[in-house]
Amino acid sequence: MTVTITTAEMNKMLPAMANVEGSIRPSHASLYNIFPNGSKEPVLVQGTTVLGTISNFKETFYSGKTEEFDPSQSKNNIQAIETAMLDPHCDGFCLSGSIKFLPKCMKLTNFQENKKYPQEMKKLDSLVGETMLLIRECHGFRTLAKAYATQLVNGSIAWRNKYAYDLQVTVEWDGDSHVFYCYKENYGNNEAFDLLVDKIEKSLSIPENEYLFMPSYDVSGRINSGGEVYPSQEMASGKKLLFKLPVGNVPNAAGMHSQKIGNALRTIDIWYPEYSSRRYAIPIDPYGPHKAEGKALRTPGSGSSFYEIFAGLEQVFNRLEKTKEPDGDALYFAAMMVRGGVFSAGN
Repeated sequence: MTVTITTAEMNKMLPAMANVEGSIRPSHASLYNIFPNGSKEPVLVQGTTVLGTISNFKETFYSGKTEEFDPSQSKNNIQAIETAMLDPHCDGFCLSGSIKFLPKCMKLTNFQENKKYPQEMKKLDSLVGETMLLIRECHGFRTLAKAYATQLVNGSIAWRNKYAYDLQVTVEWDGDSHVFYCYKENYGNNEAFDLLVDKIEKSLSIPENEYLFMPSYDVSGRINSGGEVYPSQEMASGKKLLFKLPVGNVPNAAGMHSQKIGNALRTIDIWYPEYSSRRYAIPIDPYGPHKAEGKALRTPGSGSSFYEIFAGLEQVFNRLEKTKEPDGDALYFAAMMVRGGVFSAGN
C-alpha cells in the first residue's frame, strides 16, 4: 500500500519539526573469548602492520608504457591496521549486551507547528496518537514485537560474527535465562519465543509506569581457534580503527556500538514497494536506504517514504479503521515511531 499525496499537500500537512524518542535502546556490547572450561575473558583489539601486493588495475600495466611489471618487486603497500582475534587456545566467542524497550512511540514528544496551517497541525498531532492506539488495538504491535524478537534471537545483532558453528542466543529477563538456537526451526524454544514477543509488545505500547522490559543477551558460537572476530569500526583521521569498550581493567577490549545493534534490531522493513521481488528486509528509515546498492527503496514521490505517509496519515487511519487489520503503511509508520528521531519538514 502507498498513500496518494502531492508535494503541495505535504507542505501544508507536515509540521516544522516533530520529535519522537526512540523506544528501543540497546547498550554497547562486549566481545569475549569463551574457553573450553566455560571461563571467559575480553577479546583484545591489537595493532599490527601488513604488507600488501599491488592488486589494482592500471592501464599502463597493459600498454607497454611502463617498466617491466613485477608485483613482487613493486612499491611496498604497508598498512597499519587493528584486529581482534580469539585467544589461540580458544574457539568460542560471546557478544554480550542489554536492551531497554520503552513505550515512547505512542505520541509525539515535541511538536513545532507549521504556523501557516494551525488547524491542520492540531489535527495531525491528535491523529498520530489516535493512529498508534488503533494500531495497538488491531494487534499491530504484536506483528512488530515478533519481528524485533526474531532479530534478537536469530543472531543478526552479531553481524559478521554470526557465521559460526552452534550459534545460539541466551536472553535473560526477570531472573530467568532462555536459550534460542539460531539455526533451528522456531529457534528451538517456542514457549520462550512467544513469551519474549509478549514482553516486547507490552513494553512498547503500555505506559512506562505499568510495564518495563530490559533483557540482557549473549550471542555465542564457535569459529576456528584463534580466529578473527569483528567489533564495530570507527573512523578517525581517515584510518579504520576498531571500537574499544573497556571491561574492568582491560582498556582495549573489543566492543560493538549500540547503533549497530539497533540497526540490526530494526532491519524489519518488509513493507517497502520492491519487497515482493527483492525478498529481504531493510532497516526502518525515512527513505529506506540500501547501503550495499547505494540507493533508497522508499523514494520521494513513490507514496512510500515516511514524510508522505506522515502527511497522508489520515488515509492510513481510515483504511485501518475500515479493515481493522494494519497494512504495510500502518506497520511501517508504527515502526518509524518506535525508531524515533527528529523529523523536520524545513518549514
